[in-house]
Amino acid sequence: MNKVCFNAHRVYHPDTIIQTLVPEGFEILEFSYIYGFDTAVCLKNIEGKIYINQNNLNQIPEYQNWGLTGLFEFRKL
Repeated sequence: MNKVCFNAHRVYHPDTIIQTLVPEGFEILEFSYIYGFDTAVCLKNIEGKIYINQNNLNQIPEYQNWGLTGLFEFRKL
């Protein structure tokens, strides 16, 4: 679920970011999010193979308040 908060703050679902950039010639290398003072790695591309940490994906809270800060690393193909 994507949403606009106030005038300019936008909250996007991680799939929206990935599905927008991958067809445009980018390869995702890593996706994680900031949770407290740490990061939780959800997806990692190691030598072309995607590894998914389902436990961290399941722990992403729903869009309460402002959401979380997602960290994405892409490489242009």
